[in-house]
This record gives sequence, C-alpha cells and structure tokens, in this order.
Amino acid sequence: MAGSWALFIFFFLLPRLPFFLAYPVVAFPRDYGGYFMLVDQMAKGFLPHMSVRTIGYPLFLKLVFFFSNRNFTVVAVQHLLTLFCSLLFIYAVHRLYGRFRLIPMFTALALGVFASSSIHVRLDCTLLTDSLFVNLVLFSLALLLLGLGLKRKWILAAASAAMAATILVRPAGMFLVPVYLLVIIFLLSGHCGRRAVTAFALPFVFLLLALGIYNRLTVGTFAVSTFSEASLISLTSTFLEEHPSFGLAGNKAVRACRRAVNKKDIRP
Repeated sequence: MAGSWALFIFFFLLPRLPFFLAYPVVAFPRDYGGYFMLVDQMAKGFLPHMSVRTIGYPLFLKLVFFFSNRNFTVVAVQHLLTLFCSLLFIYAVHRLYGRFRLIPMFTALALGVFASSSIHVRLDCTLLTDSLFVNLVLFSLALLLLGLGLKRKWILAAASAAMAATILVRPAGMFLVPVYLLVIIFLLSGHCGRRAVTAFALPFVFLLLALGIYNRLTVGTFAVSTFSEASLISLTSTFLEEHPSFGLAGNKAVRACRRAVNKKDIRP
C-alpha cells in the first residue's frame, strides 16, 4: 500500500507545489456570495435561509473559519481533503483487493491523474462547492467499500451519513439515492444482519428528512433544495406566454423575458 500511496502523493504534489510556494491565489467565482451569506446569517444568530443554497458548504466554511478567518485556509483544507479522501479510497481498495497487487496501484494512478488535472487543482483553489462535493463522493464510496467488505456497522453508518452530507453540499448528489437503495437491497438479501441494515439506512434518511422539515418551516417547501425550480424556470423562461392567471407582475416578467431574445435567433 505504501507504494500506491507514494504514487498518488507524487501526482498530487506535482501541480500543487507551485501554487503553495509561488502564487497562492484564491479564486472567487461569481456565485460564491450565496454561501457566505448563509455563513453571515449563522454568525449573526439568524436561521439560515436556504431557498437557493444548501447548508453543507456554509457549515464547512463556518467550521474552517472557527480556526482561521483567512480564505486561504479554506483552500488549504480543500487540498488536504483531496489528499485524505484519495488516500482513504486507495486504502479501501487495498484492504479489499490487496491480493491483486496491480488493482491498488492502478487505482492510485487513476486518482493521481485525476487529482493532478488542471480542473481539479483549480477547483481545490476555488471557494465553491465543487472540491468538497467531489471529495465527499470519494469519501462516501471509500467508506461504503470498507463497510460492505469488512461488515462493520459503524462504517456503514458513517458511509450513509457521508452520502447525505454530499447531497447537503450539492443537491446534484441526489444520484446517490439509487446507490443507497441498491445497498439497502444488498444488505437485506442476507449479506449482513438487521442491525447493519438499520445502521446504514437511518443516517441518510434522518439528515435529508431534517433538511426537508427545516426548509418547510423556513421557506415553506418540503424539499432538499428549491433551486431546481429556479433552474427550470431559467431554462424555460423564453418559452413562456402571457396568461391572465399570472397577474400584472407575472405577465410583465414574461414580456421582459421574451424581449431579451433576439428575434434573429428564433427559428420556425
């Protein structure tokens, strides 16, 4: 395993040393303010309003800022999480498939190439959810492999919580729901006891249910995130037509959206 870890660390450090040693510049995307707004609300003692952003990344920022209020610290932690989650995944593969020496090595090589890509390095240097989201996916899969392979209830519970945390960071992580259901079916098929099924099933449901109830009480919608509705509206806004049920304000917005479309771009 030491060789696999060393291979990954080589690829990990190769593009990152220039950043830390020569140009430690933190990237601020245009929509980062929505996450800092939730951090500010929590700092002032208000209940965070999650009509657009979910709570995962703001909680991560709040935790980092508890130790240091520098934005560079957030970026440094994101790089460290990439290192930790990747090494944990390599460990999980080695623990389960270590008898096949090439599998952990190829896993380390694949993760190393991915982690050293310009996109991954840039996301680790950016104050946005992407880096934490990718690392949580990798972390969840590593725990899932270990939990199923070693049949440890506490690891299965941690994997379930990590999968839910992935969705709390970005609702795009809902693709993990089918994975969660497949694991439940696998566990129910007799591969593990009832306690293992319960340990895996409860954390995921509890965390997402808690977020849905919170959003119902604060923004009036029982959902993980209401931003999907906003995305759907933005995608279809140019196809809207005026209707009496929209009222004056709604029809005014429809006319504004339609005026924004260049008539030359409209095809019959």
